[in-house]
Amino acid sequence: MKKPDAIIETAIWLRKEFKNFELHIGGDGDVERLNQIIERNHAKGFIKTFGELSYNEVAQEMRKSNCFILFSDYENLPCVLLESISSGVQVIATRVGGVPEIIKGNYGIVIDRNEEELYKAMKKMLVGSYKSDSPKELHEYIVDNFSMLKIAEKFSEVYKKVV
Repeated sequence: MKKPDAIIETAIWLRKEFKNFELHIGGDGDVERLNQIIERNHAKGFIKTFGELSYNEVAQEMRKSNCFILFSDYENLPCVLLESISSGVQVIATRVGGVPEIIKGNYGIVIDRNEEELYKAMKKMLVGSYKSDSPKELHEYIVDNFSMLKIAEKFSEVYKKVV
């Protein structure tokens, strides 16, 4: 389960310290419910929502971002993290499912599933105390480890061992 409410609450908390901070949040969920939370907290000036986007629009939004957040209680191997890192965007994600298998080294921050950890990670990104690899290195990491060609090679290696 994704926890957009917690991301919004954390953004409101962060805004007290960082006046230039802005959050864009969206997807195929109930954006109207999120808008109500934002409205109640007088946060429309710095939290923007959007609904489901096309693949091209998602790629454009990612490239404009400084960071991508996946704050979930459950994930398998989330493609959205691969897409974000491949776009050269550093990530923050919860330690669930295959997330720690994706986010290694300086590719992002893996956190426990609580708002305090999310706050600390977002603050690190905002103050610049966390430095990921360059956008080019982030992209190359995904190509070298998760591209269709690389996955096909790994499957081939397994088949050769079995046969």
